[in-house]
Amino acid sequence: MNLAGFRDTSSAPAIEHQEFIRQYARFLEERVLLYRNTNIRQLSPKVGVDIMLATVAGRRREETEGNKSTNLKHLFKLLEGLQGVMSELLQLHVTYKMLTNPATLGAFSLILQDSFSLYKMLTESVIRLLGLFLEYYVLQASHFFLIQ
Repeated sequence: MNLAGFRDTSSAPAIEHQEFIRQYARFLEERVLLYRNTNIRQLSPKVGVDIMLATVAGRRREETEGNKSTNLKHLFKLLEGLQGVMSELLQLHVTYKMLTNPATLGAFSLILQDSFSLYKMLTESVIRLLGLFLEYYVLQASHFFLIQ
């Protein structure tokens, strides 16, 4: 879907909507990239970090709990994809006039739903990342005290 050069100069509302259409296309491309890189098909607030990491790893949830370095690698991959989608989502700008168009209103509704799910997924992933960081830090600190 290459809509980077999309132009519609047929009317004033069309001119007003063309930037939103290009931005929405970039957002959808980023969603496709997230699916391609992580196998996460949909953004849902019901899905937790464990399920997302298992999806990224391509394994069952029970198999991903043991190896911390593998989890960290998959967590960074997941965070990179989620951050890309969130960056494109934040670039979308809708004015009040644009919401009179039913297609724009529907797209805005979907964007709003995705934003809540993305925020939840990002915060849970960052919390998990901080937890892993603190675990590594405690292990290194205890190792340091054993040496001395």
